[in-house]
Amino acid sequence: MDELIEKTGGSLRDVFRCMELALRYTDRKGKDKVSMEEMNMAFTEIKSILSRRIEKGDAEQNDDYLALKKIHEAQDKTIIEERSKILRFLEAHVVLEYNGERWHDLHPLIYDFLKDKW
Repeated sequence: MDELIEKTGGSLRDVFRCMELALRYTDRKGKDKVSMEEMNMAFTEIKSILSRRIEKGDAEQNDDYLALKKIHEAQDKTIIEERSKILRFLEAHVVLEYNGERWHDLHPLIYDFLKDKW
């Protein structure tokens, strides 16, 4: 359960989506209980869905990968720089906004996808 919450960034939508996928994989295998194998399959599927929403551009201005890296590495997680891009990332669910002081960071599965590409 802890890994499920960690990998989804606490996003209830993704928690339930991962649970649904893992249950489906478990059922297809004829098993009674969800294992980490099925959860990892669900994480991989969600990561694939989310990663399709970002683009690797050929110029720094159009490169979502670099913009996401800047968001992740920023000390001040309340970035307003490139507001239209952040709004697009929030809408695509690749950046999550957390309550309280309204700070932003990458969806953990997007971070997993990008960390070796930077």
